[in-house]
This record gives sequence, structure tokens and C-alpha cells, in this order.
Amino acid sequence: HSRRGKIKLKKQTLYTIFAVFLLGLSGLIFLSFGQQGELLTRLNILITDKLGFAAYILPFDLIAMAFLLIAPKTFLGQPHLTIGLFITSVAVVGLGKTGTLGEELWLQLSELLSVGGAFLVFLGMLVIGVIVFFNTSIEQVIGGLTTIFEVLASVFGKSEQKILSKKDEAKKPIFSLDKL
Repeated sequence: HSRRGKIKLKKQTLYTIFAVFLLGLSGLIFLSFGQQGELLTRLNILITDKLGFAAYILPFDLIAMAFLLIAPKTFLGQPHLTIGLFITSVAVVGLGKTGTLGEELWLQLSELLSVGGAFLVFLGMLVIGVIVFFNTSIEQVIGGLTTIFEVLASVFGKSEQKILSKKDEAKKPIFSLDKL
């Protein structure tokens, strides 16, 4: 027998409702960055107070969770994206001591493990979050970072060589009388 007034929804329907809620909340947070409207301004103040500059990451976390719920078989719905982004976000909040949440996370962990220990934990979380997000290995991350540093070194190395060669040119005499 069935109770009167009881609504039974399919599991996927509930996931969809929750995902639409997360997407809507994400949209409101994006709009709150413009600080137009009393409610959106209050939302922005609340979020930036709690998360600091990491508040700009929150909408992406919510979008990733929504896609995990409504489209788990698509690229954006893969669990490693949501989990990696969440771990990275927590690491950024803690490592940067952003907002009251980041300050509290840092304080609690530094009291338990020391400042150096807290730094290593959050740095480790950041590395793990990036590895999980990209679904890759530590070797690939190190290889990618090495490539980035090599490119930066070659760019800055060339600009430094140009600066040095211009200094040498400035020392050369312009007129033949300057040689005497």
C-alpha cells in the first residue's frame, strides 16, 4: 500500500535536481563577483570572507560536482576532475591561508605538525590534486614542469643575452676619435 502525499523520485531525477541547484549556485557566485544587487553583494562578501581569493575557484568546483552528477560518462563528468579540483582547491586555500577558512586550516595543521609540516601537507595536497585532476603520474608532472622551466630559461636567457650584448655595444666607440 502507498502513503498519501509521498513522492517517490528516481535516483537520477534527484541527481539532476541537485546538479541544477549546483549550477545555479555557481552562476550566482559568478554574478556576485560583479557586486551588483544587494543579495549578490552579500553573497560575495560572505564567500570572499570565508575563502579569500580562492572564492574565484568555488564556482568551478560546483560546476565539476554538477557534471559528475548529471553526466558521469562525459569528459567533464569524470570523477578524477572533480576530486582533483577539490583537493587542489583545499590545498590552495590552506597553503595561501586565504580567508578565514584558510587561516583556520593553516592554524590547526601548523599546531599539530609545525609550520613546516603544515606547508608540506598542503604542498603535497596540491601536487596530489594536480596529479588526480590530470589523471597522470608524478613522472609526467615532473617532465611537464621541466619542459616549462626549460622554455622559461631559454626565453629569459635569450633576453638576458640581448641585454648584455647591448651593453657591450654601448662601450664601443662611435667615432674614430673615441679610440684614441
